[in-house]
Amino acid sequence: MSTQNSKCFYQNGLLNFPQPFSITNSLMMSFLFQSDLKSLQTVCDKWLNIPTGNELNYIPISSMILVTFSNNGQSGPTTEPYVDWGTVAYQEVILSMFVARVNKEGEVWIIENVSTLVPYIFVTEGIVMGSGREVYGMPKTLGWVEMPYTTTDNMNTFSLKTIGTPLFKKGQQFSKDVIFSINETSEISPPLSTDWKDLEEASAALKKIIFGEGHIDLPGINLIIEIAELFMKKELPFTSLRQLRSISSADEAAFKEVVDFSAKATSFNGGGVLKGTYFLTLPEQALFPIAEDLGLKDGQPALAGFWINWDFIFENGTEIWSFTNKKTLIERIESVI
Repeated sequence: MSTQNSKCFYQNGLLNFPQPFSITNSLMMSFLFQSDLKSLQTVCDKWLNIPTGNELNYIPISSMILVTFSNNGQSGPTTEPYVDWGTVAYQEVILSMFVARVNKEGEVWIIENVSTLVPYIFVTEGIVMGSGREVYGMPKTLGWVEMPYTTTDNMNTFSLKTIGTPLFKKGQQFSKDVIFSINETSEISPPLSTDWKDLEEASAALKKIIFGEGHIDLPGINLIIEIAELFMKKELPFTSLRQLRSISSADEAAFKEVVDFSAKATSFNGGGVLKGTYFLTLPEQALFPIAEDLGLKDGQPALAGFWINWDFIFENGTEIWSFTNKKTLIERIESVI
């Protein structure tokens, strides 16, 4: 039997960047859409609470969904020897929500962590998809993105295509389809305005746009979250579920873990409010049922929009909870005896 070794061995041809890795000249254009807490609690249950056997308890802290189209100028590893590999440019579409991990101690609810949960994310490059899935557990899927690439481009159309199907049916051929789009209705695209001079000013504005006056009342557990103290301090925290399907059963996992990690800002290059009125188009899609999952509606208007250009680093993360299928592990050990 071989000796176990925890070292991760890089194999040529694997499509992933070892972390940490940096992203520079990232132009993000984000839109805020109204959902509902019941739908988003179902997402928390599906992604985090049920997979951990309810050992962890996550709840949504906002009924908003943030949809972000991002054009990333350069992305690559930051540590030796991988820093010499080079960089890749790519586009990305992210659908995110804001959650808290809570725990009841006696009769008192305690907030352990506030973070961002990403139930859907699409990228245009395979190496970025592999890195996000393997390292951070982000559910990245390959897609084709139409969006403005610079601050001077037309701001009317944002669109995402990927391989999907409008319905599950035996023999149904998957095809490249529009998953959703966001469109500004006026004939003339409103110009971008630079409203924020630095990251501190941008963070303060974004807290107000996304969370209102800066605190959130959670009446079900009698808690008030002060967003200014817990969220968006020059970094954006994330929570994700990493898992590996068992080779012996499609319904079992060989490994699962919940992880926390952050995107830490290194430079602010501009940002401001997106002017104009934007509407969401959501075709029927069985493989990516975004409307049903996230409580969104076809034709729904965005409550607000903003843009930001920044540089940041995805750092090493922290394992919060983990599970290893002992049956699968025993089978693997016996196979090498």
